Amino acid sequence: MRKGIFNQLLDNVERAGAEAPEFRKGGHNRKYRLPDAIKSAFAVFFFMHQSMLNFPRAMKERRKRSNMETLFGVADIPGDTQIRILADGIAPAVFAGVFRENLKTVDAAGALDTYRVLDGGVLLALDG
Repeated sequence: MRKGIFNQLLDNVERAGAEAPEFRKGGHNRKYRLPDAIKSAFAVFFFMHQSMLNFPRAMKERRKRSNMETLFGVADIPGDTQIRILADGIAPAVFAGVFRENLKTVDAAGALDTYRVLDGGVLLALDG
């Protein structure tokens, strides 16, 4: 995947997080932005690693930078608990278009061509 495609995919995810209605009350901790929490959750799936969020914090402490900042543009990296709390508070409908938009982006780049079957359809396995 070229960097341009990745940035488009990430923009779609970030846009959905930015458009999510703020559900936290004034007294709750708002240190973490909803888009940062959503991009962090996306990063867990992108890297296919359950505890990936602990690694960037340690790397940032040692090197003053992390993949969460450089690749995903996350300013303040929330922990696993904060991501769960923030993500659970957002209605799934907010993300209804993200999969569709990301699929269009990948298809436009030609990345689905090798997966075309029969009359040009694409087989995708979705685990729910």
